[in-house]
Amino acid sequence: MGNDFSLIKPVELKCEYKTNPTGIDEKHPRFSWITKCESYNSFQTAYRIIIASSIQRLLIREGDIWDSGKVISSDSTLIKFNGHPLHSNKTYFWQVMIWNEKEEASS
Repeated sequence: MGNDFSLIKPVELKCEYKTNPTGIDEKHPRFSWITKCESYNSFQTAYRIIIASSIQRLLIREGDIWDSGKVISSDSTLIKFNGHPLHSNKTYFWQVMIWNEKEEASS
């Protein structure tokens, strides 16, 4: 797993084009991020999106709502949520982990 000094990290995380939206009207929202690499010629080769019902579950990487698992892909724009439809008036928490070409993971 990565650490705070990872050479690659996702930044500017968005859900349906918004940063930390307080409400969205999609039951299957889409997620996007920008890949920031600290080393020359580094790039994203995989990602994992986790959605949790609480910040505590998110912090231990427990995706009780959805866990994409490690997806081999350089995609980072409009990745569609593929779990059971989300419910209105509920708060969800999400994070993304990415890997580079050396299999180094972001924190």
